[in-house]
Amino acid sequence: MAADANQDLLIGSRTGGTANLGSEWDLLVFGGPESYARRRAANELHRGDVDCLAVVDGDEFQSAWGSRLKSGMLSKWRWDRTGPSEAHYIEAKGQGANGAAQLSTRQRRAVLKCSAP
Repeated sequence: MAADANQDLLIGSRTGGTANLGSEWDLLVFGGPESYARRRAANELHRGDVDCLAVVDGDEFQSAWGSRLKSGMLSKWRWDRTGPSEAHYIEAKGQGANGAAQLSTRQRRAVLKCSAP
């Protein structure tokens, strides 16, 4: 799925009706290295119930804050745009020996939000 630097996505259980009271908000935000550095430095944005995954090069993402560091590549997920503000994706979780095999996958929903330029 192609996304531009002015697009943010809400992903995970909060979009698919499987969230519970303890579920985090999972955000996928796009920007360059400077945007990533600003998010890391802006302590007022850091919330324990929000996982903010920053995409800095159009493909690779990493946690913008928090103690549970996450990283990955969007190219390893299969994206299907299903409407102007929605997409579904199959997310690969984990790796097998030598990083070669995917241990599990799951289909998820993403809600797209275009930010002001």
